[in-house]
Formats: sequence, structure tokens, C-alpha cells
Amino acid sequence: MGGIMTICAYYTTIWNAPFFSRTFGWAPAEYMKYTGFSILAIGPVRIICTGFLIDGFTMTTAAGPATLMAIAPANMRAQVMAFYYMFISMTGLLIGPSSVPFITDIILKDEMRINESMSYVALFLCIPAVILIRKVPGAYKKLVTSQ
Repeated sequence: MGGIMTICAYYTTIWNAPFFSRTFGWAPAEYMKYTGFSILAIGPVRIICTGFLIDGFTMTTAAGPATLMAIAPANMRAQVMAFYYMFISMTGLLIGPSSVPFITDIILKDEMRINESMSYVALFLCIPAVILIRKVPGAYKKLVTSQ
């Protein structure tokens, strides 16, 4: 789950500027002007609203690390968590940014179809995350209550 989330975060962060450039003809400076403005104007409201929304998903996103802490021996917990975060970070960095150009160049064979490529990455990677968000809390709660 954590790996899927980091893949989605990295590919959107890296490929949003080229997406706006190729799809709408925006120069990088124009993209950054609107991005900066939206972060300043909408950011505080988004953070507050996201805080309320994320409360329902906290158990899902924290289930991986919490489960690792529960099953790891006390003297290995730091190493287990370091490996977990290294794994999800490397997964996000390796698969996220390279998935968009792979689909754009190899499958679609047209760099102007970056909008479709980004949609396919979201479809194939982010939808399983949504499915897991719905399934994991119940399974984790069952595991915790059975001990």
C-alpha cells in the first residue's frame, strides 16, 4: 500500500509540469505561477479539510508500519522500519517517474499523449490502493482483536 502511494505521489509531482506544457502549451514559468498561487490560496483550506478526511484513513496508512512494529523483535524494530521506508521510497522513485514515459514512449508511441499515459498509471496503480484502503482496516482490526 505504501509503495503504491509513493509511486502515485512521485509520478504526479514529476510529470505535472510536462503534462501542462504538452497538453495546454504552458511554459514552465506559467505552470509554476499557477501552482504557487494555488498552493498559497487553497493550501491552508486543503490541509484542514484533508485532516478531517484523513482521520478515516489513518488506520489504513498506518497499518503497515504498526503491523511491522507488532511482529518485529524489539532489537530489530529500527532496522525493519528503515527497510520498510527504504523499500517504499525506492519503489516510488523507480517505478513512479519511469512509468509515465514508458507508457507514453513504448506503448502509446506519442509523447503528446502524456495525459493518457498519466491516466493509465493512475488507473493501474491508484485503483488497487483504493481497493486496499477499503479492505485493509477490517482485516487489520480482525488480526489485532484475535490476539
